[in-house]
Amino acid sequence: MLSAPDLTAALPAAQTAIDHAVTHVLGHQPRNIRYKGDRDPVSDVDEGVEHLVRQLLTADGHSEIGFMGEETGAVGNPDTYWVLDPIDGTINHHHNNPLCAIALGLVHHHQPVLGVTALPFLGHRYWATHGQGAYRDGDPITASRVAAVVCGKK
Repeated sequence: MLSAPDLTAALPAAQTAIDHAVTHVLGHQPRNIRYKGDRDPVSDVDEGVEHLVRQLLTADGHSEIGFMGEETGAVGNPDTYWVLDPIDGTINHHHNNPLCAIALGLVHHHQPVLGVTALPFLGHRYWATHGQGAYRDGDPITASRVAAVVCGKK
């Protein structure tokens, strides 16, 4: 069985892969949109990002880590694997709406241990690693301490 991944090595690899993915998204307008299901669009840019990220992560000394992409499915290690949504918000991206993201995670024994999400058109990036906190653009962030949300007038 593979031991827990070294998050100090995995995070820079994920950040580099996201850097390349952001550059790709910013440089390519989707030309071809098709539907895999009722409301499940995929574009040539989705496919390009997934191919690029998969190639970077498997060529970067992490071949013992599997990969599960939204567009191409899973390969490799089923106990420790990268998970990628190449463009969350494909239709928004297609219509030049900046509300889309690239989401990459690392899962070990069914538990997420690392995540990086980039909002290419808004210039923000969020990441977290198990036991090491969460960040937005390098600044620490925390969950809200509000116990209940009250809606409506008092």
